[in-house]
Amino acid sequence: MIPKKLFQTWHSKVLSSRMRDCVDALKAANPDYEHHFYDDADCRAFIEANFPVEVVDAFDALVPGAYKADLWRYCALYIHGGVYLDIKFRPLNGFRFSVLEEDKEYFCRDLDVTGRGTLGIYNAILVCRAGNPILKQCIDQIVRHVAEEYYGFDYLCPTGPALMGGFFPPSATFELRLSSSAQCIEWVGRPILGIYRGYRLKQWMEGRTRYYKAWQQRKVYARKGAVARY
Repeated sequence: MIPKKLFQTWHSKVLSSRMRDCVDALKAANPDYEHHFYDDADCRAFIEANFPVEVVDAFDALVPGAYKADLWRYCALYIHGGVYLDIKFRPLNGFRFSVLEEDKEYFCRDLDVTGRGTLGIYNAILVCRAGNPILKQCIDQIVRHVAEEYYGFDYLCPTGPALMGGFFPPSATFELRLSSSAQCIEWVGRPILGIYRGYRLKQWMEGRTRYYKAWQQRKVYARKGAVARY
């Protein structure tokens, strides 16, 4: 059974009106789910309360907020189980999470943005039981990546889709997919969640460091002297 818990995060508790509307629409569509919202400080406190110090140190060492959020989402679902969804998504076509099979885990296939044909898991949505072994593998691998100051072949390698995709067989099939436009998540071909209008503008106006820029500039890790590894 997948717990009826819905987790989301943003760097601050202060949300724009559009982002707040997006969250409210998600909560209204899923009234039977507990909604848990974490800012950066909450994320760190959660990891500190539930994981060894090396996981906390990894969280602290990751510079991009998106990478910190990757680690936290794996930790939150590993402890509690439930649904993680990026704050940029709102329901489409009357979708609600209760229509998914209640005892089934769901992962979303990402687009092949690297052109390498490697499997990526779009971790903007995760539906998992507590204790899922893939989540534990992701947490442990991020700790190793931080220790090695690992960059990989793409900005999705340190903590995100490329990392998670490595724990699935290449032949794995998925009911959830990121659309070709990268603007919505599809369930067996039907759009169910879409990015709200103005999300990227919101990021730009706040001056948030783009994680791919940090990756390109080899500034992913707080420690100095990071060496690119492939």
